[in-house]
Amino acid sequence: MRQFAGAIRTAKAKSRIESIDKMAGSIGHPLRKEGISIILFGDSAVEEETKPDSDMIDDNIQIGKAVGDNRRAIEATPIEQYLDGEFRAVPYPGDLDSEYQLDYFIDGSIRTKYIGEIVTPSGRGGALMAASLGAVAVRVDYQSMKVKPAIFKSELVVYMVNDIPDSTKDVIKNNLDNLTPPVLTEFITQEQAQMNIRGSAGGKARSKMHSIEIDVAKSIGHDRKWIAVDGALRKKEFIDLERAIGIAKSFGGKVTFLGSGRPKTISYLAKMKKGERSPVYRYSILNPSEESEEKDSLEKIAFWYVRIRQPPPEMMPLGGIVKIDISYKESSQYHNITEVADKISASILRIADPSIFPRPRWPSFVYPVRVAEECLQPLLFSDDEFLRLGVSLKSVMYNE
Repeated sequence: MRQFAGAIRTAKAKSRIESIDKMAGSIGHPLRKEGISIILFGDSAVEEETKPDSDMIDDNIQIGKAVGDNRRAIEATPIEQYLDGEFRAVPYPGDLDSEYQLDYFIDGSIRTKYIGEIVTPSGRGGALMAASLGAVAVRVDYQSMKVKPAIFKSELVVYMVNDIPDSTKDVIKNNLDNLTPPVLTEFITQEQAQMNIRGSAGGKARSKMHSIEIDVAKSIGHDRKWIAVDGALRKKEFIDLERAIGIAKSFGGKVTFLGSGRPKTISYLAKMKKGERSPVYRYSILNPSEESEEKDSLEKIAFWYVRIRQPPPEMMPLGGIVKIDISYKESSQYHNITEVADKISASILRIADPSIFPRPRWPSFVYPVRVAEECLQPLLFSDDEFLRLGVSLKSVMYNE
């Protein structure tokens, strides 16, 4: 049996290598025929591994665009008035309310690789990028208390500079479209990228990843209770989903919390204990510079924070705290937001264990999200596979 399983893994690996080589030929042959060169940088790191936490960055970017100033914080006002103190202990009954069970968890991920620089005979050119991205949904079986894979979706996208002949672009696109599985192609102008094609490709790939997450969410049947997305509810399509929440392990700090007493910064959450939650807030966007998608999205959610574990001292002050987003378009949507926040928070605390210690950020991980990550990793290109793409491109361009 072990030999049979090993043979299957070997056959899959061989098939993937063959697909990578075909991908390299689909790009390299048309460029070579046109006299266009590629300066390869196969030893560069995956882009996402060279940057700080993307969720925190995205939070700050979204807030900056909503208020019209990247330097300003956004104000948040509580929409429940129950608290005697700053936090509320989450009521945690032995039997959770089945109507608030989180039965599906969705995680998306992306690995973007800078392959090299395309250089035309005239000396123009720009980056060649490859992005491997996907999303997975896992289902929690509350009878057996097991987390099971449910839905998988992945895509590969090639981004390259627009400064090559249209006929060559058409050949490359057709070649990649006809591969099995197809590889998507997008050509980026310097104007679109504002002179930073690598950054633009990364942003486009991240947006594409969120679209895949939405596709996975929409493919879940109606016999569900609640969907939990790893991260914030940023896209309109997620906000419009019924019974969907975002669970963010990390979050931006450009928020000023209003309510009783003096305004507070994000640091006030440090006093929260395990099993407690903050009040439920809504953003108050005053005098934005203009209407924007970011402003519209933020105005349609309510959010709160829950400490699911007590972290070690080196992970204080905010370790173990997750931020919960929920669609809240009008006050009548949830007539008792306190009850909703309590029951969802209790479900999160129930499903948070077992801990994934000692993996990074373990205090803030909800266990099904980690299972989704584990299921997702084999779908994405590894470092070795990105390297194979560069080596194969070099062979096509210069050695044949």
